[in-house]
Formats: sequence, C-alpha cells, structure tokens
Amino acid sequence: MSSPGLPSAAASLALAAVVVTAPLTMAGSAPPSLSTLEPGGFRGVSQTLDVNIVFVGYEPGAGPIGIDQATFGRLLPERYRPIHRYPAFYGTREEMGLEFSFDYNVVFADAAFEDAFFTHLAGIATPAPLTSDDDTPANIAFEW
Repeated sequence: MSSPGLPSAAASLALAAVVVTAPLTMAGSAPPSLSTLEPGGFRGVSQTLDVNIVFVGYEPGAGPIGIDQATFGRLLPERYRPIHRYPAFYGTREEMGLEFSFDYNVVFADAAFEDAFFTHLAGIATPAPLTSDDDTPANIAFEW
C-alpha cells in the first residue's frame, strides 16, 4: 500500500528508466555550433549604433546661436568599450568584451518646430524662485 503523495514503485521505476536513458540518446548528437560565444575563451562583440542629435534653437555656422558642426563632431566619441565598474574602483580594469561604434546624424530643427516647441514650453512653464544653482555668475551673465 502506498502513502498519499508518494509515487508507486512502478511509477518510480519508469521515471528512473527515463532519467537513465535520456542522456544516452542525446550523447550521439553533435552540440549546437555557437556563433557568438567561445566557451572557455574571451570573445568581443561589436555593434554600430545610430545616434540622432537634434539641435533646437540653434543654427549651423558661427554666431551666438551657431553650431560649428566640424568642431562639434570632433568632441563626440568614435567608440565606447564599457568596463566592469566595481573592479575599476580598486584599480583593476576589466573590459566587458563589448565595443560600440557610433554613426552620428546631426539635424537642426526647422523654424516651425522651434516655434511650436518654445510656445509649448512657455505654456507649461510656472514661475519659481531661483535655486542656488541658478544664482551663479555664469547663469546671471547669460540673462535669459
């Protein structure tokens, strides 16, 4: 007589047969080929990312609202390789094996978008006192 909740002897024997024979049937098949991982080795993964940069309220060229695209482009990184942060805190640099290259697309918003955008901002703005960060000489000199 079997106890409630415990499998019968026949069920236990059938389960044991499946567990023992399953690895034997799989042993003859070849393992799947890996295209990204190299077990036991270090493999880098590279990817190019598209980055859109949209200037609103600026124009290409020189002047107070001008952006020199050549100078701006030189400031942007060509690629990024992330590291594990915690070992870096202790002076050990461990790369993650990822490398991102960037493909930049610089766009200047047209006048219609700028007008609509700044009109919307003016409509949702609420007056507030200056914070300590707003009261710096650089911000006061800029005078909005």
